[in-house]
Amino acid sequence: MMCNNISKLLFIGSAVPLGRLDKLYSAHKEVINFLYKDLAISLCAGSVCPGKYRIILDADSVEGVHSMELLPEMLILNGDNKLSVLAEMLYTCAEFSYISDSALLQQRLKSSYAEFRDKAIPESVLGLVLHNPMEDSRVNRLLASWYSRGIEHFKQGNYADAVQCFRHRGLGLTPAGDDFLIGMLLGMAWLMRVQKKELSRIMDLILHESDVIDPLIRTFILQAFRLELDADWAGLLNSFCDHGSSYKPWLHKILSHGASSGADQLSGFYLACDLFGTGMDLPIKSL
Repeated sequence: MMCNNISKLLFIGSAVPLGRLDKLYSAHKEVINFLYKDLAISLCAGSVCPGKYRIILDADSVEGVHSMELLPEMLILNGDNKLSVLAEMLYTCAEFSYISDSALLQQRLKSSYAEFRDKAIPESVLGLVLHNPMEDSRVNRLLASWYSRGIEHFKQGNYADAVQCFRHRGLGLTPAGDDFLIGMLLGMAWLMRVQKKELSRIMDLILHESDVIDPLIRTFILQAFRLELDADWAGLLNSFCDHGSSYKPWLHKILSHGASSGADQLSGFYLACDLFGTGMDLPIKSL
């Protein structure tokens, strides 16, 4: 596809820098990741949800884009395709504060976890831990062993050892173990806001032990640490405390992220809630 077919910009994340980006980290049909310092800025097709470090285009594909330049009122692709930037296109992260309706929060969280547990694919972190992998490949058996050990370390408060059981373990552009740690940090950052938990020391340790060099994973893990949520995660977490909304469409959207990335992040998120949330006891402890 030629990028000249792209005629409209949908969203632009508030952390996307002004200037030209042309150093590629990775290129796919729906996402092109550009290097920016030690982070990744993503140019995405319309099927990808908005995020703080993403630009979303009204297109089915972003193939063929090899550079982009952001000006205050214009995005220029490949030096010649100019798209207007409007104020209403700016994506900013949701804000969370203490939640007084703890009963609704706890009920929604437990219900969503039960549905997630039923729908998590076997190759995800929780899928491998919950199911007997003896008939799976040797790789899956080894990953299940590492992940199970890591969860036990988290339960026992051995956070440095726990991180090493997940860090960079798994397949794909963002390994499942890293996605799990992203979900853990996201859940802990959220609990600090909505239940006023003091988890900063543990979060700092997890971030330090993760020692992320990969720019894409670094971007995701820093977003989780700072609770800089993309639109799908913001929708899910907001639905937990909103009587008028359902968590189900948001849960399904996150589960559709990547091959198993969404499920892996949810695995870490629910473990964080199980370990550190008040009234959020989930069956994860029985593993």
